[in-house]
Amino acid sequence: LAAFRERLEADQKQEIRAVLAIQACTLTGVYNDVASLGSIMRDVGHNALLIVDAVCSLGVHAMHMKDWQVDVVLTASQKGLISPPGLGIVCVGPKALCRHGSVTRPGEGLYSQYWDWKSRQSSLHYFKWYG
Repeated sequence: LAAFRERLEADQKQEIRAVLAIQACTLTGVYNDVASLGSIMRDVGHNALLIVDAVCSLGVHAMHMKDWQVDVVLTASQKGLISPPGLGIVCVGPKALCRHGSVTRPGEGLYSQYWDWKSRQSSLHYFKWYG
């Protein structure tokens, strides 16, 4: 965590736009302290998005997006949620939604069909769940 803090502090121009972390890994048994990552980012004042892969940890370990300053959580049904495979779940916080809304052209930031969260905010039921 000290090296992580040093790297963020060294990024004075805020060129790091996202920090991607795996909360837990079933293969190795590694558990990463996501709360500390978010705390360090907040303490340093870095504006990068904190994106967490929680496929095997959501439903098993705590995940407090707001308290831990997590902007995006990616998960799926087959591991921690102990459900049949095939359902991908993306939880997006306000900072990531704002960042996504500010992108205006392909190739810039989070602009792609995979990351297109705007259509999911539609009042039409189908658009909330498709894809």
